[in-house]
Amino acid sequence: MHGILRTDRLLLKPAATVDASRLTAISEPTATDRISKLVENQVSWWKEYSYGLWLIVLPTTETLAGWCGLRPGNSPSEPELLFGLAAGERKRGIATEAVQAVLAYAFALPNMCSRLRLCEDLMARSCWRVRGGDIEGDC
Repeated sequence: MHGILRTDRLLLKPAATVDASRLTAISEPTATDRISKLVENQVSWWKEYSYGLWLIVLPTTETLAGWCGLRPGNSPSEPELLFGLAAGERKRGIATEAVQAVLAYAFALPNMCSRLRLCEDLMARSCWRVRGGDIEGDC
């Protein structure tokens, strides 16, 4: 299993298939099937590409706040960045902090392109491309 990421306020733990029920419990009811498939698929991504999904945990309370991670895009070197938060954890900068940690991890991987596709909450409501640190809207 790959490493744990830490930020000032967060602990990001690699997700395992047993975490699917915890993630669906904090998600929108319509996202249950997609999240279950995501958690199942990401196990192979860790093995093949050295990236996958992290649980976002508030370490002081061990509260599961959401998830953040990478999934293969058109090319494994250009993965999609995705995240989702429990409704009560939004608007506190948690997603921003988690995304920064995951991007730092991603750009340290060999052969990683500087372009990632960002999809919020697996719903593709908001998509951007990250190019050289700049975020450009394209969806």
